[in-house]
Amino acid sequence: MLSERDRRALVFLGIAAPVLLIALYVGPQITSLLSGSVEQSQKQSRFHSIYGKMRNFENWQKELEQKQADLHIQVSNTSDDHQVDAFVKAVEDAGRRAKVQISHFRQLPRKLKAVSGSKKVATQTVLIDFVAQWPSLVTFVKEIEGMTVPVVIDQISLTKRIAENKPAISATLQLHIYLFPEAA
Repeated sequence: MLSERDRRALVFLGIAAPVLLIALYVGPQITSLLSGSVEQSQKQSRFHSIYGKMRNFENWQKELEQKQADLHIQVSNTSDDHQVDAFVKAVEDAGRRAKVQISHFRQLPRKLKAVSGSKKVATQTVLIDFVAQWPSLVTFVKEIEGMTVPVVIDQISLTKRIAENKPAISATLQLHIYLFPEAA
């Protein structure tokens, strides 16, 4: 028979042995999970880098939207040709609304203008020939100036003429638009 002291020693060993085995076997696995592997730390570092860039992009996007609203322009990420075509269509629509008879569009060769430092921006000069009554002409010019395309009216040539037994104005409008670089 076992003495009281031997029983306590066996109970202690019965409890301590599994605890010790669990601690020795499971402990390193738990530690590696908690501390993370090299691969996991690399992934976490990459995640934080990408997340930071995403936050910067969101901030830049908000700033761009605010600047566009302040300047009353809309940045386009389409090709230069598409931007010019969209502008011509918008001018034609403005001409219909203002009751202006547009007879001809001419596009001069594109130019690159230095903006700041070594950066350059493309501009497209457009000549528009049309006939209108004075109030329609003023409305038409105001609509062009109100477009969300960065446009500068360089010159307006006016000639008085008679159209449909009414005095009218034959005009040539020279303007240029700024073209945004195409998105990559």
